[in-house]
Amino acid sequence: MNKQSVLFINTRSELGADVAVHFSLIQHFDPQTIEVHIATNRNAKDYEKALDILRAVKGVRVLGMDLGHELEQEESPDRKSGKFSKLAKFKKVAGATKNVGALFSLFRLARYVVVNHIEVIHSTDRPRDAALSTLLAKLTRRKNVIHAHIKWYPNMGRLTEWALRECTVVLTISEFSRKSFVEGGIPASKVAMVYNSSDSKKFIPTTSHADELRKTLNLPVATPLVGIVARIMLYKGQRELIRSFAIVKQVIPEAHLAIIGKEDTRTSGDGYKAQLETLVAELDLTDCVHFVGWSNAMPSVMSELDVLAMPSWEEPFGLAVTEAMLCERPVVGFASGALPEIVLDGKTGCLTPPMDTEAFANALIGLLKNPALREEMGKAGRRRAIEHFSPEEKSAQVVLLYRAMGEGAFSSSLEKI
Repeated sequence: MNKQSVLFINTRSELGADVAVHFSLIQHFDPQTIEVHIATNRNAKDYEKALDILRAVKGVRVLGMDLGHELEQEESPDRKSGKFSKLAKFKKVAGATKNVGALFSLFRLARYVVVNHIEVIHSTDRPRDAALSTLLAKLTRRKNVIHAHIKWYPNMGRLTEWALRECTVVLTISEFSRKSFVEGGIPASKVAMVYNSSDSKKFIPTTSHADELRKTLNLPVATPLVGIVARIMLYKGQRELIRSFAIVKQVIPEAHLAIIGKEDTRTSGDGYKAQLETLVAELDLTDCVHFVGWSNAMPSVMSELDVLAMPSWEEPFGLAVTEAMLCERPVVGFASGALPEIVLDGKTGCLTPPMDTEAFANALIGLLKNPALREEMGKAGRRRAIEHFSPEEKSAQVVLLYRAMGEGAFSSSLEKI
């Protein structure tokens, strides 16, 4: 079997979950099978961190180059007209000039692709990633994969929509996500699906953790603790969780809730976290609901929770779910999005009707009151995560996709191979 050369494109300014998934693939590819090249953005905030991760992987060839800057939306459109002011338009055009360097990098990359016999170009769905990947593929007559870590939604942007329609393959991360792209008009014949993965060597169940989270919150080890690990944004469901927790508190007065994550203002605006804090105060939960911020010690944090709450609306996958399962923590979520594909209701956690805060609260109460059931579900969850969401298996499935693309025999049913 000939070794295949793959070029990853990473224009992102921060190492988010989507980039982490790509780095995990790179770390778990067989170097005898796949030769990895990656162009990563030297303008990124996490550039040095990315280099440290990638240089630790044997055989990976890293290209640090100018791949542009993220364009920040300085001003919202007028609510009545839906149009931007002249000042906002000027800022947008001025910001775009910062990305001129990325155009020169495109031609430099095109030469690199040809000289190094790159066969497949792989990127995330983010606009600059997707557009650069697809333009590069067209310039060099190569095939490209856009790895979609989202579901399809209307008006996702002209650049992204163009790239998704023009790329060779759209690789989705759940059956829910795959169906949404097909329903959005992407031909089913070019939409593949491979689940995300979590590393069982990194996320390990333990009862001897340092209790740093509980110490920070000044909570005894025995305090019932529910946690959500997610960006603070509307669709992640923190608001619904707070309302559910108000019901939990009436039954289990000693319970606490940790909201772990940083605010994402791109989709929910600047005021969502403030709205949550107001809701907490209105429900008289200030003493037991904690906004913790992000943690770089997530395996330890997961192990300190009694239950992971996942009240997202239409979650495309949910890495926090498989990470919690590996830490032997049961998951309570809405039966929405990809969660029913990951969580086995009644076996590895509990799924409730979407947006039903009372049912969600009752599921939390049932688990907090039953340590034996939590342990049983936790162990079942770890077994399931290892069997179905391992990085070794998922990287092998992505290699199968590359092979199929190279042979012109692509099939969207990679998870069934």
